[in-house]
Amino acid sequence: MSYNEEPQEESYPFLVKRAPIASQKYRRSETSLPEIINKLLSDNGDNASEEDNERNFEDITSEYSSDDSEEDYQVNFDAPEMELGESNYGHAEGLDHPFLWIVVWILKYQERCRLSNVAINYLFKFFRYVLVNIDENLFSTFPTSLYMAQKNLGICAHLIKYAACEKCCKLYKVSDVSSSNPNLTPKFTNCIYQDFPNHPMSHKKNACGTPLYKQVCTKNGIIKRPNLIFPTVSLKHQLNNLFKRKGFEESCRKWVNRPSDPEILTDVYDGRIWKSFSDDNGVTFFRPETANTHLGIMLNIDWFQPYENSQYSTGAIYAIICNLPRNERFKPSNILTLALIPGPKEPKLHHLNHYLAPLIDQLIELWHGIDLSETFENPNGEKIRGAIICCSCDIPAARKLCGYISARIACHRCLKHASFDDRNQPNFGGLADIDSWFIERNVEEIKNNALAWKNCKTQEQRRNHVSKTLVRWSEIYRLPYFNPVRFLVVDPMHCLFLGIAKWIVMRLWIEEGKLNPENLLLMQERANRIQVPADIGRLPNKMSTGEGFSGFSADQWKTFMLIYATSITWDLLKEPDRRILANFVRACNILVCRIVSKNSLIEAHQRLLEMVKEIEKTYGPKKISPNLHLCIHLCECSLDYGPLYSFWCYSMERMNGLLGSLHNSRRKIEPELMKIMQNNTILDELTSHADQNQQLRESLEILKLNDSVGSLSMYSDEDHRTFRLLSANIEEGAAFGTEPFPGSFLGPSKKDISLQQDILLLLAEFYHNTYDKNFVTLSQLHNAPDGSIPILSKVNQFSRLKIGTEIFGSTLSSQHAKSAKILARFILSDNSSDTYPGQIQFFFEHTIWLPEGPKTHYLAFVRWYKAAENHKIRFHCKIDKDDDKSCNIELWKAEFFEMGRDCIIPIHNILCRFVSGSFEVGQRNPKKYISVIPINRKFNI
Repeated sequence: MSYNEEPQEESYPFLVKRAPIASQKYRRSETSLPEIINKLLSDNGDNASEEDNERNFEDITSEYSSDDSEEDYQVNFDAPEMELGESNYGHAEGLDHPFLWIVVWILKYQERCRLSNVAINYLFKFFRYVLVNIDENLFSTFPTSLYMAQKNLGICAHLIKYAACEKCCKLYKVSDVSSSNPNLTPKFTNCIYQDFPNHPMSHKKNACGTPLYKQVCTKNGIIKRPNLIFPTVSLKHQLNNLFKRKGFEESCRKWVNRPSDPEILTDVYDGRIWKSFSDDNGVTFFRPETANTHLGIMLNIDWFQPYENSQYSTGAIYAIICNLPRNERFKPSNILTLALIPGPKEPKLHHLNHYLAPLIDQLIELWHGIDLSETFENPNGEKIRGAIICCSCDIPAARKLCGYISARIACHRCLKHASFDDRNQPNFGGLADIDSWFIERNVEEIKNNALAWKNCKTQEQRRNHVSKTLVRWSEIYRLPYFNPVRFLVVDPMHCLFLGIAKWIVMRLWIEEGKLNPENLLLMQERANRIQVPADIGRLPNKMSTGEGFSGFSADQWKTFMLIYATSITWDLLKEPDRRILANFVRACNILVCRIVSKNSLIEAHQRLLEMVKEIEKTYGPKKISPNLHLCIHLCECSLDYGPLYSFWCYSMERMNGLLGSLHNSRRKIEPELMKIMQNNTILDELTSHADQNQQLRESLEILKLNDSVGSLSMYSDEDHRTFRLLSANIEEGAAFGTEPFPGSFLGPSKKDISLQQDILLLLAEFYHNTYDKNFVTLSQLHNAPDGSIPILSKVNQFSRLKIGTEIFGSTLSSQHAKSAKILARFILSDNSSDTYPGQIQFFFEHTIWLPEGPKTHYLAFVRWYKAAENHKIRFHCKIDKDDDKSCNIELWKAEFFEMGRDCIIPIHNILCRFVSGSFEVGQRNPKKYISVIPINRKFNI
């Protein structure tokens, strides 16, 4: 194995057990599995479409198609060898040319605004006209077109292109299936791939026979062009571009010096895989001395629709370098686009191997080490090694990538098989015997079974083989270190939000009649009254349209569940559904945070188990979908790879959107998109040296994007962690307000204004409690005891505070008042602590002069809401008497306490923002409260 399996000293309940091969007996339903599958083959697949929002699992027949062979005739998926010439990449030393910075800026402008080549051609012509009129001698060689501009800069993307069979996806050299001479016939006219070369029936050995080229009429006659082009690019060249960037190697080393806590997960580096992965000699692969030369790569494969009004699917294969910090790792400029799989349809399951083969060849080479001729820090070159340590995809893509049977039939991580009802519909009900199947599948057995699948001579043999072993061959098994169980994670985005959240609302509540159309209208009205910060985004008015929740995206389902669901549905649901909702929302609140403790994973796992049990108890085993089973593996995935945000697919979905938005000719779209992405990569390498040219550096500021919000962070996770722990661990020592913080105050602001006298007195009291010294205002100074420290009334007042990507507003600026509601923790008189909601009135800086010198404090003035009359009302939405944590919203009075010393707090004491809604308690004489809904983006409170 290429990772050192840690002993399960943690004994976490969410870890699957490991057992000897002999004890791993596959579970059987009463009807043999092949018989059930045969019946499923004639199924219309309606149930399958419920499992995934993007694609369904209806084509179970394709689960069993593959290659077979004897040793001498073993079908392989090898791509033809392709020679790639050295590409003439641009270098930073040319940026000192008098006008080259203008050319680079225009190209960067095209990339930022995603403009067409035609538009940029016009722009170059216009710039040339203007500049030549200014100084003809100086600008006479200014590019006349986009082509000339790229040529001058050496921007030339050398793609590796293969011709592909439209039916079986077999790859050929482009030159072998095309001809520009009307009188010449290509080497291959039809596909020669044999799916069953050793079939006992001779007519089953026939080649695919699909035509490989089309005839194109030109003025010189009819020429031949491939029907499909599969473009990829040299991984070595892509890494060469990255390592030439200024700062890339330094960024890859940052993980070494990050602080760590064995009980806290903040990124992939805290996970078991990163810590235990080793090379062939058993030496830890990710070490400080190899921090920027040993790369950990996350692989993603997904299909997207590049055209709005056309059924055409293009597949993208991405590689993410995990060595980079989180705030850089998922930027489009740092994501490697390895290949684009041509449409219009997705390849059948085992046919994907043809497209994977050339990529796996390069990944094997990377595992053994590739030599880069030059890097930014080492002009003499560097040897780089890398390994795929994680595959994060949606369910159908994951099964294709790793050769597993449909998720409707069996789990790829444990021994759980689907059960079948009297209509032969699969489900994953049955948690009573969890100890008998919550056992990790044996990796070596999976690999051996996958290899044996290639030796099956007939379709029936393959079908039987897969029904017994649950796996077929995948080219990814050629990677000697690859673990197809632990390295293939359950994607949280598809599982929790596009899967379970949608399943609960659509299939349990709406389909089962728990929510009727009138309820949906009421829910929409309530949702419209909830005011959320601008960076969260309001839900579309689709709850009551069509069948309800029409077309919600993954992010909208996430927002609905975490922010809206409890407030707007609680009184519409019966007790069992409340328990389902409360457990699911609580688990999600824990799992979606950027800082997760290992102990909190235990609670999240237990909540998910309770949710699944409640669904099975209330709705029956038939409602236990594959996603409901897979979610019980999420906590182990988090222990392996850190918080869910480290490996979920949101960033890759954004990459799909980026690719789909690029201008193209709508003909051979995949090579066009790949060329654009590679040109942009070379351009990014050029602009990383912009500090060598003042004009370019300053002009690029014009194109600088706004700071990212949501999942991409401007500041490091360590900065967030230090700041957040100050506010969370108040029992261990409160902040003084002088500590640095990873952010800044924002306007509108007022400099050197005087605080009101009553607030100034509260400030003096705050300093007294903080420093245990006597502080007085200037008006009190003449009556103050000796040793009193005077405080001035002058402060710098601000309306907003930015921490990383999160903006905290205040009532000082009505535009940002929606972000002014916060939670903070206080120590009570009995030395216990509690969390209180409040509304920020303004932020301010204030300096005092202590005996040791001046100190500037960063403070907030907050009005705090009054508590509800009793504990029962405050935690009205909990599901068990003593289970306050299950209460995902709290009820508080909509009025403030009187102003007091606690109204002034260090900004470090702010836990998070919250969204407030309206909630009524009581039927005869209902009383209104505000519902406090925490926005737990950084850590769970």
